[in-house]
Amino acid sequence: MISGTPRGSVGISEYAWAGSLRGEPFEVINEPVTGLPVPAEAELVLVGFADPEKKALEGPFGEWTGYYASGSREEPFIKVEAVYSRNNPILLGMPPNRPPFEADKYRQYIKSAMLLTDLRRAGVPGVKKVWCHGIGGCRLLIAVAIEQRYAGHAAQTGHLASQLPAGAYLGRLVIVTDDDIDISNLEELWWAVITRCDPATDLDIIHKGMERALGPPDFS
Repeated sequence: MISGTPRGSVGISEYAWAGSLRGEPFEVINEPVTGLPVPAEAELVLVGFADPEKKALEGPFGEWTGYYASGSREEPFIKVEAVYSRNNPILLGMPPNRPPFEADKYRQYIKSAMLLTDLRRAGVPGVKKVWCHGIGGCRLLIAVAIEQRYAGHAAQTGHLASQLPAGAYLGRLVIVTDDDIDISNLEELWWAVITRCDPATDLDIIHKGMERALGPPDFS
């Protein structure tokens, strides 16, 4: 937890603000190096100073795609002056790992709902289901089930799903199926692909889409 003030509440202690939300105060102690309050029951506290004028080289880091990515660059840093911990502290971390990744367990529902909303707002009819698969970090593999109503309906849906805000960033594959397929089930989804798709006529490739270097050299 970084001591300071809540956004839009200059002059109000973040502990007082958070305590008002939960209905009781947080127990804090004043840390001797900075004099700032820190949670009395924290498992681990790192204390230090950040100088916006000083930077250090960092990266590349391991990314959720399972590769080191993004290169190295200078970034601001915190000089740690003290570390406090409870005896045998319990540390609950969620580093971004190669899927399956814990955060994707809930993110797949949020991303799927966002893209379904985007498609309906764009005026695409007959969209029954959308699923952003956790195996692709809820970005790389998107499936949409539709009730086909006219020629080109599937192509229209696929192109829009790949470019609308909730689906564009780091998109790789968009699969559009009929609505008899459970698109959240990978085996059923890929069964539909390998039995219903003609690669010579049913695949569209979109060049220069929204991208970020998170994979091996030829991934972007």
